[in-house]
Amino acid sequence: MITAKSQPFTPAYPWGTRTGTAAKATAYHCSIKVISRGKGKSAVAAAAYWVGEKITNEFDGMTHDYTHKGGVVHTKILLPDHAPAAFSDRAVLWNEVEKIEKSKKRPTCAEN
Repeated sequence: MITAKSQPFTPAYPWGTRTGTAAKATAYHCSIKVISRGKGKSAVAAAAYWVGEKITNEFDGMTHDYTHKGGVVHTKILLPDHAPAAFSDRAVLWNEVEKIEKSKKRPTCAEN
């Protein structure tokens, strides 16, 4: 999941613009954190945290329970038409993501 946030800012030009007022512009900020097993992270754990659910990681057998986490208003999995129907279950989807990536150094997912 990658998002970009925008917010107006005023550049620090002491002279401003021709009209004497400072120019307004939009600044974009994008922050992405990579999730990989080499750093001791898990895509399954991250997914459980993002949506506030309880998911068991089949790779290491750990259960990640974030059902008491607040602030989650709505969650939804959007799949293409050709995707297996089993992927509509978040636990199946993210455990398959973990299975596909064999190397510990390679990222399995990213968060913003």
